[in-house]
Amino acid sequence: MSKIADIRYQIDQLDGGTFQRLCDSYLYYRGYGNGYSLGMNSGTNKTAPGSPDTYFLTADKRYILVMYTTQKRDFVSKVIDDINKCFNPEKTGISAECVAEIIYCHTYGRLTPGEDQRLRTYCASRGVLLTLIGLDVLSNDIFRKYPILAKDYFGISVDTGQIMPLDIFVATHDANEISAPLKTNFLFREKELDQAIASLQKSDVLLISGPAGIGKTRFALELCQKLSALDSYNVLCVRSNNLPLYEDLIAAIEEDKKYLVLGVTV
Repeated sequence: MSKIADIRYQIDQLDGGTFQRLCDSYLYYRGYGNGYSLGMNSGTNKTAPGSPDTYFLTADKRYILVMYTTQKRDFVSKVIDDINKCFNPEKTGISAECVAEIIYCHTYGRLTPGEDQRLRTYCASRGVLLTLIGLDVLSNDIFRKYPILAKDYFGISVDTGQIMPLDIFVATHDANEISAPLKTNFLFREKELDQAIASLQKSDVLLISGPAGIGKTRFALELCQKLSALDSYNVLCVRSNNLPLYEDLIAAIEEDKKYLVLGVTV
């Protein structure tokens, strides 16, 4: 069995509680940030009744409501019922007008185009985006974008863990509370940043050096973000574990894309 097929199989075997924890982690890495999980009993792996299971707050103070299910029978009816709960102020505590998006994560593997359209139209009629995330999307994204989840939840090593997208690198680094966080505002080094951008536009390599703790990594991340915005680079962060990198590079790099590689030494 291929690794991606193994990941898909493992997801399909998860109990409801573990599936919710996996999807919460997945949505965090996907860029939704830290959510507020309501669908789990604290300190256990058991699901809790209520709607939604998790929610996120948008910048304009509206809500992204998330529902999870591993139910296979009467799936479409189940989704419609859960969507109706998300629009019910008695269930959520907020008015339907405050809902910006509903995310529905599921393990139902036979959703037809007609069923997909029916569900999206049902939500769109209320002025709300419906994002359906099923087995195929989850397994492919975990394999190709977030292999750390394959390792954490299933013990499947997709690669050696030395190459990762910028957002995953930051999230992994900041999970260690001993290290100075990288997800901070960038201040006071605009002149040096402009000089670094100009240097990289003339040369393929830039070395950033200095004493420990002065913010080299944070500076390099800001530089990568600026250059990515200027010239559509895909940023990869490399953190050596003293293991071969070749297979990781083959898996991470796609043809016809431009890459900016940040190497971090410790």
